[in-house]
Amino acid sequence: MMTRTANSAGFTLLEVLVALLVIAVGLLGIAGLQAMAINGTNQSRLRGLAAIQANSLAAAMHANPAYWQNLTSTTTTAPTAGSCSSSVCTAAQMAGYDVQNWNSALQTVLTGGSGTFSCAPGASGPVACLITVSWREKVIGVNNTSNTAAFSTISYQLVVLP
Repeated sequence: MMTRTANSAGFTLLEVLVALLVIAVGLLGIAGLQAMAINGTNQSRLRGLAAIQANSLAAAMHANPAYWQNLTSTTTTAPTAGSCSSSVCTAAQMAGYDVQNWNSALQTVLTGGSGTFSCAPGASGPVACLITVSWREKVIGVNNTSNTAAFSTISYQLVVLP
């Protein structure tokens, strides 16, 4: 049978408290990593949606070659959209309708989403279009001590040959 000396009384309790402190610090680190992983997943989701939206306009351009492949000057705005539900649209009206629907979808899918395009005929080649999708994204710094998030405008660009 062991006897305790006066100097070792309460030593086991101190060891347990130190162990709990070490575990608590480790769990806080894991919680921070989890928050950063969730933020990274959200950023990836938004970037994926932006790519899908840009490809959506590219597909609409490929589906309407009568308008998009025959541009003779630099174009940054779509023609006036037609009401294609009750009458036959021209290629220009269909292009306007496609861009109008695309912009509406961007604003619905992405926070602060907007899109632009610029198409220019090549000197001796086909028309080339640059589609740009922009949105607002929450950015959290790794060593952010104030726990505030800033918003940053992010862009995705896609070059298309309609």
